[in-house]
Amino acid sequence: MYNSIMQLDTFIETKNLTVAQFAHLAGLSVQAVYKYLNGERTPNKKATAKIYQATNGLVDANSIHGLEPLKRSATKRKPSASQGERATD
Repeated sequence: MYNSIMQLDTFIETKNLTVAQFAHLAGLSVQAVYKYLNGERTPNKKATAKIYQATNGLVDANSIHGLEPLKRSATKRKPSASQGERATD
């Protein structure tokens, strides 16, 4: 169900968009998108959400901010004491 996460520049290139077209699609200024792409500026929460929406989640907050994607563990965690298990002393 999870799509491959990509960088913003890769998304724009893959979709054959110009920066201006992507900016319009996302509801951002062309100047701001260029600055994000060049690393001159980091998107705030609102801009990050717009980029996420415009890319249908293919560009997530971690990739926008240069962080590693979250790794999902295949193992289940044990429930905590508040989730039904009683703590023993």
